[in-house]
Amino acid sequence: MLWIHPGHHVHVHMMPPRRSTDTLRYIALLSAVTVLVLLAIASSSGSSTASELKPSLFSHLGGKRIGGALLIDETAGTVGNIGFGLTVAEAKRRLPARYLWPYQPGGYDLIYCARPTNTTCYGSALYLSAVESDPAVTPRINEIYLAAGLDPSGSGRIVQGSDAVTKKGIRLGSSLARVKRSYRIAFVGPVCNTTPPGATYYARAGANLIAFAVHRNVVRWIVLLRGQKLRC
Repeated sequence: MLWIHPGHHVHVHMMPPRRSTDTLRYIALLSAVTVLVLLAIASSSGSSTASELKPSLFSHLGGKRIGGALLIDETAGTVGNIGFGLTVAEAKRRLPARYLWPYQPGGYDLIYCARPTNTTCYGSALYLSAVESDPAVTPRINEIYLAAGLDPSGSGRIVQGSDAVTKKGIRLGSSLARVKRSYRIAFVGPVCNTTPPGATYYARAGANLIAFAVHRNVVRWIVLLRGQKLRC
């Protein structure tokens, strides 16, 4: 008997042959079942990934594009039609409400996900912060974070986020080597909010900073910071 639990594990129960003349038939049947199991695993894994990660977030945001990808303009401090200087309310009006994550943890003012639920932010994501120490001043967006969508299986493979690109051609999923060829790295250090384990590489972009949080030599986060001082 054969039980298949998509996305989790496989149980195969087969009775051994009772007579020696059945051995070849048993081996043939076992081989056929093995093929079916492998096909079922591949099919269930693929469908699970697709259903959890589509549609991609950045392909549904408004603003300028390059080759179909949403432009990350590090010099201007913009991602599509969202940029530095907007109030949180102004930014919220420009972004599709269906992607707003209802749970907003500390450190961020707005979070948008490819597939938000009440407790989890699935797929590629956009984080916006308006950090302001003076209570008399209206807070305005001065930190923009783009996070890659990872394979739900836990492999760590990036499966979403390549549909946004910097002026110099870097995307989520780009290699660290390519980042170093495209940007002059000013320093390596932390970022103010949560990023994956690994190093973060900063480059100056006009009056601003752009940062690439790298894990296993692959860019998982791209961060735009207004000005050239870290606020943490």
